[in-house]
Amino acid sequence: MAAGTAERSFTSTLLEERTGQDELITWAASAVQTGGSSTTATQLESFFLAMTLYPEVQAKAQEEIDRVVGIGRLPDISDRANMPYMTAFAGNSSAGTLSYLRV
Repeated sequence: MAAGTAERSFTSTLLEERTGQDELITWAASAVQTGGSSTTATQLESFFLAMTLYPEVQAKAQEEIDRVVGIGRLPDISDRANMPYMTAFAGNSSAGTLSYLRV
């Protein structure tokens, strides 16, 4: 920040205001970071648990990706219309509700 090369952020904005509440800013920044990381970690945990419990769901999603995309590239947004199972899979894995996607 002192060199002027830091990207603008929640924390840098508050610190630049020089309110003297550095400890409060530290706690607020920590809460923002922790909230975001625990949410992501929980979603990933749920996803891997679901893939362990429902390997047939993973196999069906992989089959659809292979059929639509083939090999040599990753799926992109233009593939979405041709991948209804994968679209539902992705939307519901973040909600932690994969059980209805059983084959």
